Amino acid sequence: MLNKITQSQNCITIDEIGISVPNPPNFGEFFFLGGIKSYKYFLNYVESKTVLDIGCGYGYGSYLMSWKAKQAIGIDLSKKVVETASNLYQKDNLEFLLIDAFNLKHKFPTAYFDVIIAREFIEHIKEPLEFLQIAHYLLSDEGMLILTTPNRLARGVDGKPWNPEHIREFDEISLRELLLQRFSDVRIIGMSGSEKVTAYDKIRTGGDTSPVFKKLWRYIPEIMKKPVRKLIVGKLPQDITMDDFYFEDKVTSQSLSLVAFCKKLRV
Repeated sequence: MLNKITQSQNCITIDEIGISVPNPPNFGEFFFLGGIKSYKYFLNYVESKTVLDIGCGYGYGSYLMSWKAKQAIGIDLSKKVVETASNLYQKDNLEFLLIDAFNLKHKFPTAYFDVIIAREFIEHIKEPLEFLQIAHYLLSDEGMLILTTPNRLARGVDGKPWNPEHIREFDEISLRELLLQRFSDVRIIGMSGSEKVTAYDKIRTGGDTSPVFKKLWRYIPEIMKKPVRKLIVGKLPQDITMDDFYFEDKVTSQSLSLVAFCKKLRV
């Protein structure tokens, strides 16, 4: 397992492979730290593999994968982030494409990828089962889908997800039931955080306010949430580091994200 990390203000260095990953411009450090910790964990599964990173965003994860993978391809629907990723992270075996995940079957042949990563993606789509079928089509016989998604039980909000961009959030049981419809072997672990990380996540999703306020929180524009947090919810912790994020084999209600490793179902 890769463990050693050096953190500075604008980049993170993975010492074992001797690279620095710059933080994309105007990208929140909390999300960058959590993302790098996840992708660094995934390095253990991508060596000499052909890897697809779905919903790659600004591309730092695809870039990190490219240092171990045979080929890494990051895709996203946002022209802005694909252009930023292409300019910021460049490597001969790395490519960023502007394409809808649901159109991938028209771009790549069956069994083209050894590993497909879909980090914080499945909660955004209306047809998760269709997406899983596409992933199954694109994966080699021994391929693996790795996905992460917020743990619904950690949010403390009943009903609709607190994030208005999320269509559905999952707990471990519902996620496993979904994945087993297309994959034969599913292992789910939890990504958790220190008290500082837990406090950060709790505050940004409404803190200890009433259930009614928490449900309204999802409709408040982000630009308005900053002053509201200061007055009502609380100040976000600012001294979080990579060491504040960690993985656990057992998922609990405190696990911030679910991390699933899915092997192909033979059909």
